[in-house]
Parts: sequence; C-alpha cells; structure tokens
Amino acid sequence: MGAVGRTDSARRRTLAGLALCLGAVLASSSAAHEFRPTGWQLPDLYGAERVSEEMYNFDLRVPGNETRLEQFYTTDGGRVLRYSHRGHIFAYSVDNDRKGPMDFTLVDFNGSGLFEVKQSPYDEYPLPLWTMRPYLYPDVAMGIAAPPVDLTGKAPNSADLIKALGQETGSGRVALSIQFDFDQDTLRPEAVSTLSALGKAMTSKELTPSRFLIEGHTDSKGSFQYNQDLSDRRARTVQKYLEREFSIPISRLDTVGKGESQPLPGTAPEDGRNRRVEIVNLGSGASLTEKKTK
Repeated sequence: MGAVGRTDSARRRTLAGLALCLGAVLASSSAAHEFRPTGWQLPDLYGAERVSEEMYNFDLRVPGNETRLEQFYTTDGGRVLRYSHRGHIFAYSVDNDRKGPMDFTLVDFNGSGLFEVKQSPYDEYPLPLWTMRPYLYPDVAMGIAAPPVDLTGKAPNSADLIKALGQETGSGRVALSIQFDFDQDTLRPEAVSTLSALGKAMTSKELTPSRFLIEGHTDSKGSFQYNQDLSDRRARTVQKYLEREFSIPISRLDTVGKGESQPLPGTAPEDGRNRRVEIVNLGSGASLTEKKTK
C-alpha cells in the first residue's frame, strides 16, 4: 500500500474510535453541514480506476469488518472514497486534486437514495442504521418513498414513464428490463426501444426540470464483488446512451451500482427479474459539479 493508502488507513482507525463521541462532534460541527433535500450530485466514477479496496469496522459499536471502502482515481485527476455496508452505499469522500486531504463528504443518512448532507470529511457519524437491513428498500421500509413501479418484462412507452417518474403522478421510481450482452455492459439491440422511451420521457416538458439517479441492479448469482462492478458499469452505459442519443446533460444523470443488495419487493435474491435498471426522479436540485455561470 502506498503513502496515500497508509495515511487513509491510519486516519480511518482514528476516526472509527472518534465515532464513540459522535454527539459532541456533530454538535460542534453541525453549522458546517450543508443540507440539500433533493440530494447532492454524486461524484462521476465513469472511467475511474479502482486503486484499492478493503473491508473494515467503520463503527466500533457495530461488530465485524462489514464496511467496504473503495478508492478510485477519477479521469479528471481527482480521488474518491466510496463507503458501503452490506452492499448499501452510504457515503462518498471527494478529493478534487489528489494533492491533499479529502475536500468534502456526501452522506445518505436515512436510506432515501439521496445524499442530502455535505460535510467536512473529518466530521464523524455512526454507521447509518438503514445499511444494516439486508435485502430491503430501506427508504420504502422507513416510509420515506414508495416502492418502484415495476415495468420489468414490459415494453413501456414514454407516456408510461412520464407517469411513473412523476413525483405527483407516480412513485418517482421505475424498474426497467434493459438487455445487455451476457456478463457485459454492452447494450443489446432490443434494449433500444425501452431506452428511447426513457429518453423521450426525460426530455418531456413534465420531466425536463428533474435530475435522475440511474441504479444498476443484479441478481445474487455470482460473487458480490463481480455483481457490484457489473451493476456500476451498466448504470453508466445507460447514462452515456441518454447523453449521446438525447443530449441529456450528465449533470442531470447520476449513476450508482447496487449489485445484488436490493432485490425487487416480493422476489428472491436469485430471481432473474432483479437484473434490471431503476430510474429515480431526484427532483430539480442543482448539480454539485455543474459549472456555475455569473
């Protein structure tokens, strides 16, 4: 492990101990937190290189080394740390130039799928409770959101998707069957009709103001690591297709891979219907990375 990795490991061990005094830390630093109810723009990991990965105990009050820390080098010269517990991603730490400490951390405290809190990377917090609930839609279980409109195995048109993704007319979340080559992130020809309907919906007057999260999902066949990576890549493939074919700005399209961690409600983890892409309407929140104009 290089100097960066050693520094990060030492810092994480120190911060894990500090988590025991969470109340005092958050009370003293809460003024520095920035809250955005529609969520902050996630770091773009498209084309990023994963340079390290380890399992460790994020919160000493939670037994076992079940939290995964991945370090990525991004194509724009930055560095991202991604934290997940039992397959649920709950935080990203971002260093824009790899020359110093991390610049900020984005946290999903309640399992809504929105990373609502932006804070100093050295402000500590306990492991979010929702990450310890395996095979659930934590935001649905907590009453924060409705379950997805399940359109897997169907050929929806743009009107279907406008209705499903509308935050007033639908749940704001839809599950789609988008076909890829076996074990690959290459789209099959039969995926085009669904993606075309999705692109038309996203560019409609009803949904143009919104940002979206593209979630890749798999079934439980294969290793956890493999499924996580595959779902990451497939979500980014959908993102790039929508950008290329419908001129939808990347700033409106976040991506995340969920791997096998969130089967559809009422299905077994190994059910093939769980090989899907979900689209989540994030509302009209501004992008964290989008360039500001005067």
